[in-house]
Amino acid sequence: MMAGRRLRELRLSKGLTQENVADLFGTTQDRISKIETGRLQIKADEYFELVELLSNVEKVASFTINDRQKGVFAK
Repeated sequence: MMAGRRLRELRLSKGLTQENVADLFGTTQDRISKIETGRLQIKADEYFELVELLSNVEKVASFTINDRQKGVFAK
């Protein structure tokens, strides 16, 4: 199975949009789209980082939301 398709399936199984994943991963929705459709090839380590993020999204999202509320990620 194509890596991008696997990432898409994992993202959808978690009920996330491409924008949600982009925000959590620190990239753009367009880049996530290109990865999922195979228009952008990524290195194995980045692929595994995305899989890890999506596999643990509940923990990551909670941490990110809590830290944003505390101002940790203030721009």
